[in-house]
Amino acid sequence: MRTIYPKMLVDSPTVIEISFLATHKIDTVFIDVDNTLLAPRERLSSEELKTWINLIKAQGIRVFLVSNNTSKRISDLSRDLDVEGLPRAYKPFVFRIKRFIRKHRVDTSTCCFIGDQLFTDMWAAYRLGMMGIMVRQISPKDYFYTRWIRKIEQWVLRQGGLR
Repeated sequence: MRTIYPKMLVDSPTVIEISFLATHKIDTVFIDVDNTLLAPRERLSSEELKTWINLIKAQGIRVFLVSNNTSKRISDLSRDLDVEGLPRAYKPFVFRIKRFIRKHRVDTSTCCFIGDQLFTDMWAAYRLGMMGIMVRQISPKDYFYTRWIRKIEQWVLRQGGLR
C-alpha cells in the first residue's frame, strides 16, 4: 500500500547508496534543494555533494532539482551541479512537476523524490507515484512559514514510527 510516508528516512542525501537506487530500479532522481541539499540561503554545494551527484549520474541515473525557491537560486545550483532544475515548483501541487515530467519523458514508477518535508516533498512524491526518501533537515534555521508546519510533520512522522 502506498502512503505519504517515505520509504526511508536518512540524515543526508549523500548516505543514499547507489546500490539502493539500483535495487529499486530507480532511473531518475528528483531532489529538493532547501534544507535537503543546502541550508537555506546557502549558495554553493559541497565537494561531497558534487561527488555523490556525479556518482549517481555515472550510473546513468538522471538527476533533477525541484524547488519552490526562485529561478536564480535554482539555476545557480543547477549550473554548479551540472543538472537541470525546476524552480517555483509549488509543491505539494504537482501541475508544474507533471509538465516537467512530460517534457523529459520520465516514467514516475522508476523515480524517487528526495526531500526534507513530509507535507511538500513526500506528498508530491506520493501524488506523482514516486518513491519518497526523506532527509532530516540540514539546518535548524527555516523560513518563517515552514517552522510551524515542521512541528505538525514531526508529530505525524512519530505516529508512523519514523522519528
